[in-house]
Amino acid sequence: MDDRLSAGELLQHSWIKKYGKVHDPGDEEIKEAMINIQKFSKANKFQRSIISILLGLRPKQEDIERIRRVFKYIDSDSNGSIDPKEIKLMDKKYKVLEQGGSWTNILNNLDLDGNKMIDFHEFFIASVKHDIYLNQKNIDYVFQTFDRD
Repeated sequence: MDDRLSAGELLQHSWIKKYGKVHDPGDEEIKEAMINIQKFSKANKFQRSIISILLGLRPKQEDIERIRRVFKYIDSDSNGSIDPKEIKLMDKKYKVLEQGGSWTNILNNLDLDGNKMIDFHEFFIASVKHDIYLNQKNIDYVFQTFDRD
């Protein structure tokens, strides 16, 4: 007979419920992420590539954690990706879509793998505060990383 608890039973344990809860992001964090997504979708391919490389090489742990909270909050069905329906639902609450904008078009610009969904990696790259990473030191770092001559 096995006396071990199942994963489901462990998740229901009072200690896990008390200490394992991830705090929901604040309204400002969600708004900021949605605004940054719109800005990122307007960048040209070169700019998006540089930002993507920078964030792949030097992400700050606090940014990853903050954006992960926002991602999990928007991902209402908890399937690990965000679809246009989920982001539109958030926009009904926060009303940040620029006039004439389309979340479907914005998300299509962010969808790197073409699966019509935004995974955490795609969301992180688009929603983080880019101006923190876009400085001469980091840009030099990217070019030195790839420039071999």
